[in-house]
Amino acid sequence: MNLTFVYLMYGLAYFTMGLAVWVKIRPLSDNRLAGVFAWLVVFGFTHAAHEWIEMFRIIGYTAPAIHAIDTLMVSLSFTVLLQFGLELLSLKKKLPAKIHFLPTILFILWFLFYLKAFSYEDGMKLTEIWSRYTLGLLSAFLVAFLLIRQRKEIAGNPSVAGNLLFAGIFFGLSGLFTIVVSEADFFPASVLNYTRFTNAVGLPVEVFRMLTALAITYFVVKSLDVFDILDKRKLTDQVREMTGALEESEEKYRTLFQLAGDAFLTIVPPWGEILDANEVALQMLGYSKEEIKKLRGSDIIAPEVFEETNNEWLKQIEERGYFLYETIWVRKDGSSFPVEVSGRALEIRGQALFQLIGRDITERKQTEEKLRYSQEFIGTVFDNLNDSVFVIDTSTFKIVAANKAYLSRTGMKEKDVIGQCCYVMNHNRNTPCQPDHCSMMEVLHTGKDSSIEHRFVGEDGRENYVEVLTSPIKNEKGEVYRVIQIARDITDRKLAEKALMRSERKYRELSEQLLEANNMKELLLDVITHDLKNPAGVISGMADLLLEKFPDDEMVKIIKDSSDSLLDVVESTTLLTKVAMGEEIRKEEIDLAKVIKKVAEQFSPALKDKGMRLENRVSDTLLVKANPIIEEVFKNYIGNAIKYASEGKRIIIEAYPEDGSVTIAVKDFGKSISRKDYDRIFVRKTRLNKKVGGGRGLGLAIVKRIAKAHKGEVWVAANKPKGNIFYLKLPNLIDSLK
Repeated sequence: MNLTFVYLMYGLAYFTMGLAVWVKIRPLSDNRLAGVFAWLVVFGFTHAAHEWIEMFRIIGYTAPAIHAIDTLMVSLSFTVLLQFGLELLSLKKKLPAKIHFLPTILFILWFLFYLKAFSYEDGMKLTEIWSRYTLGLLSAFLVAFLLIRQRKEIAGNPSVAGNLLFAGIFFGLSGLFTIVVSEADFFPASVLNYTRFTNAVGLPVEVFRMLTALAITYFVVKSLDVFDILDKRKLTDQVREMTGALEESEEKYRTLFQLAGDAFLTIVPPWGEILDANEVALQMLGYSKEEIKKLRGSDIIAPEVFEETNNEWLKQIEERGYFLYETIWVRKDGSSFPVEVSGRALEIRGQALFQLIGRDITERKQTEEKLRYSQEFIGTVFDNLNDSVFVIDTSTFKIVAANKAYLSRTGMKEKDVIGQCCYVMNHNRNTPCQPDHCSMMEVLHTGKDSSIEHRFVGEDGRENYVEVLTSPIKNEKGEVYRVIQIARDITDRKLAEKALMRSERKYRELSEQLLEANNMKELLLDVITHDLKNPAGVISGMADLLLEKFPDDEMVKIIKDSSDSLLDVVESTTLLTKVAMGEEIRKEEIDLAKVIKKVAEQFSPALKDKGMRLENRVSDTLLVKANPIIEEVFKNYIGNAIKYASEGKRIIIEAYPEDGSVTIAVKDFGKSISRKDYDRIFVRKTRLNKKVGGGRGLGLAIVKRIAKAHKGEVWVAANKPKGNIFYLKLPNLIDSLK
């Protein structure tokens, strides 16, 4: 999927919408509704800027400043959209003044967080996520609700109200797609994110955002007819008001005539002398008051359209008594311009007259031309998509449109495809597909998008897979009358999935082999432990007998001590194995204060050799439920402090009992460990200083296992200004169990 193109189209859609609305409302500065829609112009331009910045980021412009500007633009666009929603609401219900400042306040709060985010890793990503969750979702849903709820009050015309309805629906859909964000480790970004969405529906969410943007633009532009309707009503009201004024007072008529915002001309019907013209008409046509009175009505109409205009004038006057038509006027300098002319026959003091009201529609025509260009552009895009795209009439199953990719896949020309039934073209059938195998049937039933996969076997025996996404196209009544289908070849993906399944089976086989190897390892350890423990026990027993006969024999004492030490080693090895395997170990009441004191005394020679001092501040009794192997934690902590932090000259041991648990802290004053290595040093075979000592990096890994076997925790923190603090937290103080 070419996301560069998607973002280009996405931004172009909103830019087109903003431009179209701006051109339409620009002449209507005094119109309340136009003032409300001005916020939609700002939203269209700012959101288009955001999408185009996203496009440049995908191309490769990934500077932090560009990301920051992009984040600012998307939040600003959502704030403007929220303001548009509040202004819509105020059309029906007067709101307190402070409510109108709500979007500004929300944006300021967000902006403070935005400034703070510069100091965090991924700060810009987080600010955009929260902007979409708050400003984006709130603004889209508010605008959707109000356009749907107030469409009739806004438009007063069924056709325009229908367009506003669809615009509201697609604004709501855009709100739903807005909350699909970058993947993050917090809810809901951990569940609803770009990766999961793409895996679920097979297309990036940006494609759906682009489609909703195109739909919003289409229906908003279509609904801009409301301003023409309002203008025509206003124009008609002006004509009626002027007619009444003429009947009542020529002076009042003259005032209205001169102050009107459009060109007013009074002529002798049908296209005779021009009797009068207001200032707007004089400026529009470039004549003075005296010059224009020398002209006829036919002189200001372009010769090439005069006959057509005259015929339409006669027809409309006869049918409905007034004239409303688009034609071309000619200025004094010979230049021409499009104008919308309305007219009505009058009679003043027994003289038949014709009142013309002309409005320059040059800008509107330019806008229509731009819209036509946009439609042609969209058609070009449709034709040049790599996926096969075609449109089906749901009542006849006939294909009504197809792009070049589809024609290329079928090997047929457009004239041979259009009008053919989809089941004939796509499945080589003579009858429609079964409902449970047809995504179009599902769309007709649910009114929602549907996706289905088809498998084909070619003449060469090769499997081919195609994913077909079907989306509804609804009429003004909300009925699905056509569907658009996008067919994508997913053969490579399906083959990759099958390869992945084969890899998973192989992984399971390896896991079973590893489990069997672990079982053999346990059996081997039991054999070694048993074969060492029995002879050592015999030696210890024989030494006891010899000591009874020869209590002063030094050699016998050495044999006795050595055999007992060997038994302790075997016992500790078995215990450590159980800890490593995650097995339950026996626990008893142990005084941690005595354990720490005993371990500290064992290190006295090493401390003296390094010129270090150990301060044991654990003096109170600390009874816990633990296994004697717990002393290995303190041996490791103190031994590491002597080995790696001897330059600090001090070791401090402290205890912090609280809420049924106790935390022991062993502080050194040597070189501080880097924060990024805090978790890594408790991993097996990790050694930060390979120049010191000959260990295998197992000590702290064993410490972590021992703590886990006691349902405790171990961690390290900085000892400011220099050094480290190694912690052990045990949850089972005896006092808390009573």
